[in-house]
Amino acid sequence: MRSTAVLARQRSAEVKTRVGQLMADARDVLAGDSVDDERSRELHGALGLVPAQVLGETPEDALPEAADAAALSGLIQGRLRDHVVEARSQRFGRVQDVLAEIGRGTSPSELIALVAQALCRGCGFDRALVSRVEGSSWVPAVLHVEGGTPDSPGSGLAGLLSSELAIPLTSGLAETDLVRRRAPLLVSDAQNDPRTFRPLVETGASSAYVAAPIVVDHRVIGLLHADNVLSGRVLTGMDREMVQVFADGFARVYERAALVERVARQRDQIRATFSDVDFGFGELDPTAVRLSRACSPALDAGAVRVVSTAVEAQGTNGLTSREREILALLATGATNSQIAERLVVSESTVKSHVKRILRKLPAANRAEAVYVYLRQTGALEARR
Repeated sequence: MRSTAVLARQRSAEVKTRVGQLMADARDVLAGDSVDDERSRELHGALGLVPAQVLGETPEDALPEAADAAALSGLIQGRLRDHVVEARSQRFGRVQDVLAEIGRGTSPSELIALVAQALCRGCGFDRALVSRVEGSSWVPAVLHVEGGTPDSPGSGLAGLLSSELAIPLTSGLAETDLVRRRAPLLVSDAQNDPRTFRPLVETGASSAYVAAPIVVDHRVIGLLHADNVLSGRVLTGMDREMVQVFADGFARVYERAALVERVARQRDQIRATFSDVDFGFGELDPTAVRLSRACSPALDAGAVRVVSTAVEAQGTNGLTSREREILALLATGATNSQIAERLVVSESTVKSHVKRILRKLPAANRAEAVYVYLRQTGALEARR
């Protein structure tokens, strides 16, 4: 009988010790400045097993105490779950707010310049790096450090990245798997992990980092890296998840900005084309219309000479001011590209004007058009 009581007390103490350790671990998770969702899930599962374990292993005279432990474990389970859900919701909200802020009226190139800083603000990192993926290499492009000083750990990283550094996506590199699988990664021991690119992690003094791909139109166009080299905050599975959430959101913002820019560029090109075309129904000259109709394959040489005489009589009066300006430049021997540069228009616009000039005069080629211009202005007689 005495031995049974001793055994009961012993098992009761074991239950207290087991539950006490789980409670201590849970308090550490709840009080930490970072949310380790993986550790939270482990503790949540372990606490869920407590009721069945203690009820199955505890003698009958210790059941009330075991029941209290089981009830307490359930309470802590609920707190862990709420803690993770709240932290996840808050981080997701910050990410959406930051992306919405940088995405307002921003061009794709401006977004690239802002994304590293936005990643730090949205996800609570000390340092972030955005890189381009070009073929079989990734090229670090923009580095942002929150509150760093020249003597801060990893301050030499900016100098390393000042030159165009192209890092091959070779087999065995963590970033190669990231691009291939299009999945985020968490490197917990960057200084000793053989998959890291040594010059970056050594110069940057990074003990751990997270990274995620930027996927646009089913293609990885860039990478996001982030760490906490200054604060030393431990990176967790939630950090890995959130950097991917940020990368996916940024990809959508970037795609939208690129589309808006492309549409605006096309609209400007169309507007420029119409503004360069100084030709409308009101500018049509009846004589030129009749001459155009007269110029058909059925005409004989005499008819062509009549048309030419009529053109010389008409001169350049049927041309618009822009066409006369271009004809004058043609008379100087300027090429289409030189004329385009002089008038600040595209070369294709100049070609269109020249075609209309030849049709209106009409003239068989540029030389004949220049001849008509010189006759009209008297420059030809002066040369004689």
